[in-house]
Amino acid sequence: MKNFGYSLIVILNFVIGVSYAQESPETKSVKSLTIFYIDNSQTSAYSKLNMEAVENLKERIEALKNDETDFFLAYLCIGEESKFSANEEDFLDKLLPEFLDKKIRNVNYAKDREMFRDFFTVQSSLKVRNSIEINFYLSACSVYNLKNRIVELPAPISLLAEFPIYLSDNSIQIKVNYFITTPSESVMDNDFNQTIISEILNFYSAQMMGGKIHPKIQFF
Repeated sequence: MKNFGYSLIVILNFVIGVSYAQESPETKSVKSLTIFYIDNSQTSAYSKLNMEAVENLKERIEALKNDETDFFLAYLCIGEESKFSANEEDFLDKLLPEFLDKKIRNVNYAKDREMFRDFFTVQSSLKVRNSIEINFYLSACSVYNLKNRIVELPAPISLLAEFPIYLSDNSIQIKVNYFITTPSESVMDNDFNQTIISEILNFYSAQMMGGKIHPKIQFF
């Protein structure tokens, strides 16, 4: 896995080594940045986010509502219709319920990376003074796809290498959380082994971020 991980880093460095000619937007300074990446894809065998994961997501966002020092950013994976939200109330009241009602089979990793690059390099310019927290909420189907489409540089892995580039400050504290919905017991098999999934996420997180980050992984 080590040699394969190195190959992925070489490819990733080529992919994200793109120069942006656009004029930089006005810089906004914030103490902290909290990102929520949410993949609710599903199949008949591998489920979408369960209620426990959704409630955890809502509670974490509710806790940010009154924090004026934090910049909230949520990203909903809907393929070509993927979108951002920087408003906690609108996200919780409207966007999230609509998103959870959609039947999404496959996400577009290339689109996800493109969207984040555009947000941080064209739409906005953030100066984060203290810390970044990146929260990945992944359905059982999402994790199945991540494991079996690793050569595509899945966004829940590859984005870890991109965020520090966008924010260009190695002194910032970065925290990474994975919140994973497990499938029903009837379909739990070698393709959804929690130990193997944790090893994959830990390994590639270390590769993408130079061994500086040890993600917290929680299964629901």
